[in-house]
Amino acid sequence: MSFPVPEIAVFKASDAYKADPSSLHGLFDTLATTEGMSGTYYGFETEDPSNLFTVHGITTFLVISSPFLIWSSIPVWDTKEASLAFRNRKDFDDVVAASLPAFGSQPDVSHVQFTSDVIRPLAAPATEFVTFTLKEGQSVENLLPLVKQLYEGVAITPTAHGSSWGPVIGKPDVYYGILGWDTVQAHWDAVSAGPLKVIIDNVKEIAAISLVHALLKKYTK
Repeated sequence: MSFPVPEIAVFKASDAYKADPSSLHGLFDTLATTEGMSGTYYGFETEDPSNLFTVHGITTFLVISSPFLIWSSIPVWDTKEASLAFRNRKDFDDVVAASLPAFGSQPDVSHVQFTSDVIRPLAAPATEFVTFTLKEGQSVENLLPLVKQLYEGVAITPTAHGSSWGPVIGKPDVYYGILGWDTVQAHWDAVSAGPLKVIIDNVKEIAAISLVHALLKKYTK
């Protein structure tokens, strides 16, 4: 069974976007009608109310620092090839040109080869986005058993809404996770003690952890 390949793009939102968030709806609408596109989710970062966290396409992730809003977009594609096919559309240049005023910087784009469904955690009341970056001398073979333990542990946690994990294509030292929770606090409560804390402490011996949360909703016309 194959699973979607989310495309995660992070960029600063322009003043034009802040004044009119609908400036990207044309792009979202075009993505929605593209074969191989599984959906678009977007929302705000919870750690700092002044920071905008946007998930687009099946989008993922945005972090804003200083006075700038940062937009993180993750369209969810059935395959990486579907993403490339979108870029080869005859109207691609026109669609992109119409959305350019919303961009305050060049997007940083990643494709993630998840090994399970990402929709459930993205549709959760609160969504965690986490990356594990292997430390020098460590290998993904050392990390994978711990990721499996996290997946299984989250699956039986009452306040969780499942998780999905996978490597970032082109970055063999980075592993990505999307986890769903009842609330952000439910996440912190779940990992403050018990089995999940033990697993995460073991991950920290192998990889650097970076995470953020967002409250997402699915884009509809």
